[in-house]
Amino acid sequence: MLNFLEDYFYFNQRERRGIFALIILIILGILFNIFMNNLIRDPDHIREQFLINCALIDSIYEAEQAKYNQVFDFDPNTISLDSLQLLGFSKKQAQSILNYRNKGGKFYKRSDFKKMYVVDSLKYERLKEHIQIRSARANGNWDRRAQAQAQTQTQAKILINLADSSELVSIRGIGAVFAKRIIKYRSLLGGYHSKEQLMEVYGLDSLKYQQIEDQILIDNNYELSKLNINKSSFRELLKHPYISLDFTKFIVNRRKEREFSNLNDLFDSTLISKTDFQKLLPYLKLKEE
Repeated sequence: MLNFLEDYFYFNQRERRGIFALIILIILGILFNIFMNNLIRDPDHIREQFLINCALIDSIYEAEQAKYNQVFDFDPNTISLDSLQLLGFSKKQAQSILNYRNKGGKFYKRSDFKKMYVVDSLKYERLKEHIQIRSARANGNWDRRAQAQAQTQTQAKILINLADSSELVSIRGIGAVFAKRIIKYRSLLGGYHSKEQLMEVYGLDSLKYQQIEDQILIDNNYELSKLNINKSSFRELLKHPYISLDFTKFIVNRRKEREFSNLNDLFDSTLISKTDFQKLLPYLKLKEE
């Protein structure tokens, strides 16, 4: 009898593999069924997860786009090639502006910049308020070499929130790569409210910060870009370097119940440290000003 049962339930190696594969498929089918049932019972969870994923994708995309489509004050007589690219010009377009300057061309007023064939009307309208031509250069009698020597002698400090990359590279210890990173991080933050924030720039450690600290200034009158904590979208909140995904979800869910009336109500030690919260506060507001 035992021999009969043993022969009946005996499977060769090929049959055992087939049975094992079948068991795996059955388990996967059961798990898939459980997963689908949970999704059907909780449509709000699907929608929330979808919005979170969309926000994450958008924030990554916009961060990449921000590298090449920034807006900051600049002087067309001195701006560098990489700074022009950050403003949205292609490398070829930026080089044509530099070629114009290298041949002796100068910009005496804002509208002169519009005369460049690579500056279309849309680009000019976007940039015109940020064109800052220094009056000392507008009379056409200045000499670049003399000006460079004077700048070296006076060692004027750089306003970190207003400087373009050509000005940043004039800081001892800052090259083109760090200049780009400083501008990019400034754009993500909404401006620097303290010099120490530069140590958050990728690769800029405390040693390099000590090198440049005495060469830079924070303009106390500079207006930081602020997020309306009661109105800013999920995506806008998530883009800020100090606001994590969990903290973003907390803000959005909490304000569904009632609007924030005090910025300190935002603090939750499980989601953000007290130090980071204090750094974040200057970038927040409760209503449009």
